[in-house]
Amino acid sequence: MSDENQRLWRLLWRWSIAYAVMMAALSASLAFGDKPALKLRRSTDGTLFILPDLPAGTPYEVAEVTAAKNGCWVTYAWIAAGRPKAATYSLPYLLDGEPIPPGPIPPEPKPPVPPDPKPPAPPEPTPGPVALQVLMVYDPANLPGLGPKADGLWAKSVRDYLDSHCAKDELKRPRWRIWPINVGDVEKATGWKPVFDDAKAEAAKAGVPWIVVLDPSGKKLASQVLPESDGAVLELLQKWGGK
Repeated sequence: MSDENQRLWRLLWRWSIAYAVMMAALSASLAFGDKPALKLRRSTDGTLFILPDLPAGTPYEVAEVTAAKNGCWVTYAWIAAGRPKAATYSLPYLLDGEPIPPGPIPPEPKPPVPPDPKPPAPPEPTPGPVALQVLMVYDPANLPGLGPKADGLWAKSVRDYLDSHCAKDELKRPRWRIWPINVGDVEKATGWKPVFDDAKAEAAKAGVPWIVVLDPSGKKLASQVLPESDGAVLELLQKWGGK
């Protein structure tokens, strides 16, 4: 058997089951209507389809494929107005000698839909300036070795800022304090003791001065090693107290 005949027999076998089912239905009530034209459709991958020009959504099937000289006979069956119909077409070989297997219309490729761009997250609001409460604690035994690192404790620019930007207590005093860790009488009545006790422990552990910044309600805004220059201390305070 030649290669061409073998290919045709393979096609015939492929559609034999569908043909048996469809022809059983056609044998009961076969009605031939107008023979629809065939149309060509080539998919994006280069596959060529020959399809009956039927209304969209019409069920149809390839009922039979039969070998013929220089081509093959293909029988289409479809349902129209609730009744089965059929038509037979002669299809030539393509240039490579292969018959065209009819099949369903492949879906047209759709371009990818780009995802909706997410708007950038809004920046976190910068809190407005607040009246500060500030405590600085140092160990006198460590001061000789600190040199300029302790300038923030004594700089006039820092103290002037604290006078003008700190909340006032009931005696109208700015609420900032600079104490050694061995200070004797901490102002218990004005709420400094728990803040002092925490800062004292941190300063003793770090071996350098410690600064605590609070808002007017006593919420802790910063608790850290004292910055190493008066300018850096002012920058820290201005973060919450403003210029």
